[in-house]
Amino acid sequence: MKITYAILKEYCPVAIEPKTLADLLTRHGVKVENLEGQGDQTVFEFEITANRPDCLSFIGIAREVALLTKAAKRKTLYARSLSSQKRGSTLHAPRSKPFIQIKEPKLPARPNGRSGWCPMYVGRIIRDVKVGPSPAWLRNHLESLGLRSINNVVDITNWVLMETGQPLHAFDLDKLSGQQIIVRAASKGENLVAIDAKTYALTPEMLVIADAQKPVALAGIMGGKDTEVTESTRNILLESAYFNPVSIRRTSRHLALPTDSSYRFERIVDPKGVATASQRAVGL
Repeated sequence: MKITYAILKEYCPVAIEPKTLADLLTRHGVKVENLEGQGDQTVFEFEITANRPDCLSFIGIAREVALLTKAAKRKTLYARSLSSQKRGSTLHAPRSKPFIQIKEPKLPARPNGRSGWCPMYVGRIIRDVKVGPSPAWLRNHLESLGLRSINNVVDITNWVLMETGQPLHAFDLDKLSGQQIIVRAASKGENLVAIDAKTYALTPEMLVIADAQKPVALAGIMGGKDTEVTESTRNILLESAYFNPVSIRRTSRHLALPTDSSYRFERIVDPKGVATASQRAVGL
């Protein structure tokens, strides 16, 4: 987990020199593994233990800093009301085929009280988007953390993941067969060409996001090549969900495919943040 001093100050009005702050955090259990750069461009790299998934976000780190330095948390994450958006719309589908279907098998309840492989899935449709380069502030912030800027839509999903700790994924809506999302177990013999251009052999123990015909993403891990957002994309389906950590961990290990998303899902994301992160991305 990385954050720059400049980004941290956007969420918490800290005035302590970076090295002193790093020592303070480390002494109180949020270990700063590496410190690079100077002044506002100082990059904090944290070693987050498995019991502190709340610190896998800018807001989580800012909360810790606010507590330790007695600085009031300055910035509250806004969730833009969709009701005020003139372009908000609903995709109408036959009642026999709802737009989002959860067909995954059930697992025993986990310690957090949530059962199933996907107990929560939020999908939002955003129409008439213009895909292109991100604004300078977003590109600069992402690059300062070692993340490559791709386009404004993908960059927003990456930014919100880093900001809130909630992974998101954007599908090209028009490339979804039947314009459906089906959360289900993979079928024996199915494959997925992921956005890293590699083909992955799937098994029934793996949870996938599928359209009416085939898998289009490895749930909580990586999206598929066929439905990725490109410059020609005009309509988007934005996914925000809670996936069972055991399911994600097993699939990620089996395929040797660790990602920023799987890292967070494996350690349990905050279920209350699923809808908020989605709204945050829509606002951006």
